[in-house]
Amino acid sequence: MLTAASAIAFLPSTDLDRSRRFFADVLGLTATDASPFACVYRIGATMLRVTKVNELRVQPFTVFGWQIPDMDAAVRELTDAGVTFLRFDGLDQDARGIWTTPGVASPHMTRTVVWAGRKRMVDTLPDWPRW
Repeated sequence: MLTAASAIAFLPSTDLDRSRRFFADVLGLTATDASPFACVYRIGATMLRVTKVNELRVQPFTVFGWQIPDMDAAVRELTDAGVTFLRFDGLDQDARGIWTTPGVASPHMTRTVVWAGRKRMVDTLPDWPRW
């Protein structure tokens, strides 16, 4: 039943105005709908709904990510736009914050970079080939 349906992703935000500015000014996305309750973006075939919440509980794992064809270009563009990438103790990241998964034979998710918003909601850019 759901195999042909499009997915909808949800991200929480305690400040929709700040989120709108980040998604528009930093990531270059255009809202397809906006209300006091949510902002909706179309990213490829996926709908992203950034939903207003009163309280945000930080998660210790990635909550959203993009499949990108060129990690180096994406990191350069995001850095130029003011994004700061996270550093983790014990993780061998390069000068830009990119971590290459050691010993992974799969071409999927071999390089990852992580950034966090004000409330440390973590987003990643895994360097995956398009399927």
